[in-house]
Amino acid sequence: MMGRSATYVAVIAWVGLAALGLAGCGDKKAPEGGGQTVQAQDVAKGSGDAAPKRAEITAKSLAPVLIHEMGAENVVPTSVIIQLAAPIVDRDTVGSPSPAANLKISPAITGRLIHTGISELTFTPTRPFDFDTTYQVELVSVDTLDGPVTPAAGETWSYSFKTPAFKFLGWAPTDIDLANKKIAMDVTFSGAVLPNIARAAMSFTVDGKPVAGVALQPSGVASHVGVVLTDPRIALGSKLGLAVKGTLVSLTNAKAVPATAEYLVSTDKAISIKTATIVEGANGFYLEVVCDDSAAAEGHRAYYEGQGYYNLSERCQLTDDSIKHIRFEPAVKKTYITGGRAGFRVFGDFKRGVYKVKINGGATSVDGGVVLAPFTRSISVAARKPKLSFAATGRYLPRTAWTNLGIKHNNVDTANLVVRQIPAENLVFWLGENGDAATERTSDVLLKKTVPLRGGPDADTTTWLDVASLLPATTKGVLELKLIGVGTQATSRLLLTNLSLVAKKSTTPGKPWMQTVQVWALDMDSAELVSDVDVSLVRKSGKVVAKCATQGRDGCTLTAKDDDLDPVAPFALIARKGDDLTYLRYQDLRADVTESSTSGAPYVAENPYRAAVFADRGVYRPGDTAHVVAIVRDAKDRAPEQPLPVDIQVFDPRAKVVKKLALKTNAAGEIALDQVFPAFADTGHWRVAMTVADKPLVNHDLQVEEFVPERMAVTATAKQAQVLTGGTVAFDVSAKYLFGGSAVDSGVELTCAVEPDRFEPAENGELTYG
Repeated sequence: MMGRSATYVAVIAWVGLAALGLAGCGDKKAPEGGGQTVQAQDVAKGSGDAAPKRAEITAKSLAPVLIHEMGAENVVPTSVIIQLAAPIVDRDTVGSPSPAANLKISPAITGRLIHTGISELTFTPTRPFDFDTTYQVELVSVDTLDGPVTPAAGETWSYSFKTPAFKFLGWAPTDIDLANKKIAMDVTFSGAVLPNIARAAMSFTVDGKPVAGVALQPSGVASHVGVVLTDPRIALGSKLGLAVKGTLVSLTNAKAVPATAEYLVSTDKAISIKTATIVEGANGFYLEVVCDDSAAAEGHRAYYEGQGYYNLSERCQLTDDSIKHIRFEPAVKKTYITGGRAGFRVFGDFKRGVYKVKINGGATSVDGGVVLAPFTRSISVAARKPKLSFAATGRYLPRTAWTNLGIKHNNVDTANLVVRQIPAENLVFWLGENGDAATERTSDVLLKKTVPLRGGPDADTTTWLDVASLLPATTKGVLELKLIGVGTQATSRLLLTNLSLVAKKSTTPGKPWMQTVQVWALDMDSAELVSDVDVSLVRKSGKVVAKCATQGRDGCTLTAKDDDLDPVAPFALIARKGDDLTYLRYQDLRADVTESSTSGAPYVAENPYRAAVFADRGVYRPGDTAHVVAIVRDAKDRAPEQPLPVDIQVFDPRAKVVKKLALKTNAAGEIALDQVFPAFADTGHWRVAMTVADKPLVNHDLQVEEFVPERMAVTATAKQAQVLTGGTVAFDVSAKYLFGGSAVDSGVELTCAVEPDRFEPAENGELTYG
């Protein structure tokens, strides 16, 4: 192909075996692995793509109602939270006020009642709660989308709590700077205080003598006072003293009992915990902790949640073992620590409700920092957001394989299923749209059904629906499936076809419309090559640039004409055989399979086996065969006593499984795999993954390239081990190409450097020579 680009773009429409979580071709039973099969119901006429009508909000649907105070341990609460079992407002109403008269508190205290979630209310007093007082809280009514709802007859939604007395709780360092004779301390009280009044009622000493300098610094919490002590006597082992006078008063004029405290200065690098919030992720909730680690490198990270935290350390990552210093009340199962956006995260099995979290002193970071000041906080875990999705996604699907459509849902009881079909005559115009949505301009509605979804609160559940029985058996072409629930929806588009296309495209430099495309057609079920498939190369206008018909292994070739006046490049292939139809749009197959920045459970090697894997080389061409060998050993570094079954999967550059097989190790613990790359193989990064009993064993990467760059191995050896000053240095140089060709007559350039070395003879080597 003289004058054409030497680089091929390989685009493949391969077998969609996992499309839309469909299980069992023609099998109407519920798939294995859980879930339930349901019958769909007709949707009311005129409802369009609207969500199904939600259930009426009643006192029964809101129960149980959880009321709880929010605050740090042994500190006067800052608010009262109310959690209901069902949503009472829409998401866009979150943040709006609720009538304060709905909540009765005794002794009376004024404040604001706010919708802080779709099923959550928070009462914040305008002044702090009084110390050493028992409060009775009763929710007499709640405003909802259906109007006010009151407790059922004979029932009440109530709760009581008692606040602690006003007192000094303790102090701990947040930063130790011995080089500058400075230490920052965090002083904690059981309620809100004014920093300047608290400072006047406190005195500080170093080894029994008054501190030279005391400065206040912002703490961010009303019950905490931050002070910075500066004194030339501050050193390792110095004893800091604090005396709290009885004249100290809180924000509500409560008087404190006199108290004293001491701290022995150490060289610990302090971890300062700024705040902690509960965040909902893809699979539940986790605790996001913002902190600054003195042991880590300085950084410029920032976090904003209510207030800003800036210039945080480069990282603040606790060790895995530090999870034992983090306590939740009530207890949370399966907790572990990962990195976070501005600190670290604590994952666990959080349920709806209120938790008290305490990070005790002694927790350490990977950089050597230590948590010196204990941190406590109340957190509220609300209901998870409604979620709808298909059990799996794919673009291509055999028409015989959709007896069960998997629907994954959480906190959704019903959903409307709308199926649209894009007629063959509209296919090219739908492909040319900027988005993938099937609109009224390009599609027709085939089906509207209401699907009942059953599942427990906050539980990820899968429901299976037999879609094939709802549509005519002759249904074919491109379909859009849309699920609409209250507060959530999911959309997927798929192509019902028994044909799969493999194409290689090349273009003339400077002429993107001059395309040459080699096309093969395969059977979706058997992957056998198919002949007599009519393939068209099309533009967005609908114009057919070239046509051809496949011929088995030879496929066919589409070539755009050079005399075409329109410089717009073709963008898709459309293939037909009889009543079957498929397409391949170039942009759909340019998939980036690199993972996003994620956090998850720390890796733990649970597999009792490990393996070393190697191949005969690292780079292959299409048409080559890769020979991959793995050596398996058990925990005692011995070959398995009995043949060990090893499951092997081969992934192409688009992360699709192209080969799956099971092999058994031989007496030496070895297994061998020969992977043949066909002439139309995708170029790029291939991967061989091996597992034992569904547990990862080893992976190996292979590279497939159309043209392998020249690579040469060169060795240079000095002819003489020692040369005197002024002598001639001679080297033997040998070279060979790694892939074909001869290195004979290749030019050699040698750069040498003279470096001093110590003369150490075998005898008397301990003497100095010069």
